[in-house]
Amino acid sequence: MSKLLALITFELAAEPQRLEFHTISGDNPWRYLGEDTAVELVPVCDSLAQAVPKPPLSDRLEIWPVRQGFPASLIKDYPDEAEQLLLEYAWTQDVITFNLTWESWLNDHGPYRLWLRHRTPELDKHWLNSNNVLSDRSAVYMLPGTNEGSRNPTVRRDAIDGIRFRADYHLGEKFQTVYLAACIQSPLTTDERRHSPGHEAREV
Repeated sequence: MSKLLALITFELAAEPQRLEFHTISGDNPWRYLGEDTAVELVPVCDSLAQAVPKPPLSDRLEIWPVRQGFPASLIKDYPDEAEQLLLEYAWTQDVITFNLTWESWLNDHGPYRLWLRHRTPELDKHWLNSNNVLSDRSAVYMLPGTNEGSRNPTVRRDAIDGIRFRADYHLGEKFQTVYLAACIQSPLTTDERRHSPGHEAREV
């Protein structure tokens, strides 16, 4: 493979790292090798909930952590609108059926309602939830348990629940998204180091 430039954020709230990979492992196409480090990805599926047998062709890779659900911080970010939800609470069947207090109801339902009003492309990049299906036609949460007889590959529900990262593989102006269960940085093995392009220079 030609050199692949990558911008990877390994943990929430961490600064992204700029890395350059020169090849992939002969044993694992999802293990990218650089001069001094390796990054191994554990793919779950693409944005259509299809299995991804090998990495998409790309010249640039961007990876960052994602979380499932809705950001609870929306309640603090929009306190006036959160307070206005009291009217919805008063009319909801949940109050009668489950005897929910206002605070419990707000914590359970408030983030979703505020998400509908204040979601942004940036929030969509970092939060995965069923409402994303409405915006980008993603089928990740319209899960294959209902169509396992289909000829298309399917992904188990527990695998979907294990998504921790999003990887965007860019090729020119186009990109393909792959969701990951893990993104692990590690040292090169002795054999990988021996075959890296800079090995001879380091040995001098």
